[in-house]
Amino acid sequence: MSKNSLGTTVRAKREELRMTQPELAERVGTSQSHVSRIEANQCVPSAVLLIKLAGALQMPAAELLESAERKAG
Repeated sequence: MSKNSLGTTVRAKREELRMTQPELAERVGTSQSHVSRIEANQCVPSAVLLIKLAGALQMPAAELLESAERKAG
């Protein structure tokens, strides 16, 4: 993943899994527009949503947290 940010990580993993934004949104219980804003780094998901995203994207939640931390840092 070229950029170290939460949104970039979410988008890259979602695309790697050949999942659409609406599919990811349904799996984690949010809207497609919210997923879009997360991927565009316009918002950061709650801790609960972050854990759900990690599960849906088949990756450790720590990896998502690290990418969000790098963006903030």
